[in-house]
Amino acid sequence: MESKKFIYILIDIFLKKNELQNEIVEQNGFIPIWLQCNSNEAKAEGSRKIILSNSILKRTFYLFKQVYNNRKKIHHVEIYPGGRFAIIFSILCKILNVKIICVERGDLLYYHKNGYSFLTRVSMYFTYKLANVVWYRELYMKEKLKAIGVKNLTFFHNVTTYPDFFKTTKGAFDFIWVNRLINERFSNWFVDALKNDAFIHSKNALLGLQKENCSTQANYMKENKPKNLEIFGYINPQYYYQNASFFVLPAKIVYANNSLLEAMSYGVVPIVSNAEGTELIVKNGVNGFVFETYEEFLQCMIKAHNLSEKEYLSLSNNAKETIKNDFSVEYYTFELLELYKSI
Repeated sequence: MESKKFIYILIDIFLKKNELQNEIVEQNGFIPIWLQCNSNEAKAEGSRKIILSNSILKRTFYLFKQVYNNRKKIHHVEIYPGGRFAIIFSILCKILNVKIICVERGDLLYYHKNGYSFLTRVSMYFTYKLANVVWYRELYMKEKLKAIGVKNLTFFHNVTTYPDFFKTTKGAFDFIWVNRLINERFSNWFVDALKNDAFIHSKNALLGLQKENCSTQANYMKENKPKNLEIFGYINPQYYYQNASFFVLPAKIVYANNSLLEAMSYGVVPIVSNAEGTELIVKNGVNGFVFETYEEFLQCMIKAHNLSEKEYLSLSNNAKETIKNDFSVEYYTFELLELYKSI
């Protein structure tokens, strides 16, 4: 009987959204080993989730030893490219003839906008180039990867689990934001909209403001927070999904946003920008609201706020059904295993 193969996954930090892949990998005869680069966040737990040393030399020696000793038992490694160490691990794997999947989950956005340092961008470039295949999860990434000469690409989008939870009424929170504050997402629109008289007595929450975040959007939030908005850092959003009516995401990129999918799976009705791929998830007036400008965003929020209970529950149920039908774990499992077979 063939022994189980290892999959080493180099990632900045192991989060709840990675648990699904971990579960699928284990259930299908592989042994996932998660290698967490960010040692400042104590997220990794268990013998198969390893927090790497901050020392580049110690980290390199440790991984060389791991890969060398297990090279015949490794099916492949997966590398998230956003970080200067990605290229070192890629070179180690190439030297030891271990196959590489580069997992592009959003770092590419900063590669093209010079949001990362020169060394990080160099590391990303060669990580893409050395990979046997680059797995990208959002539509906008394809042309950007092609523009830097990446040819071996595969696409399948994020999904989320389908919770055994159904809304029977509007939530205690009116509007929630569950995403990092970056300049490609217009949290300032959310702040400004909540100051409208229509929302004076509303209750709202924003999850995702990092203390160290100095982006324009984060600074605006800190300086202009309205009284009807509670602000949190990275916390488990489940309580807010269960107790919120609407999820807002005015942004340049909407398609397959992980928090959007999670919120809809709980029946939270989305209010999102009309960006590339939005129509594949949110149908205006059917399972959520779609807008182009700030003025339309404000009007969508007011319209949503004034929905009757019956109207709201219809959109809520449709949002939940969208996730069940089009963004299922079954789809993700099939695509993931097909990717593994292809290399």
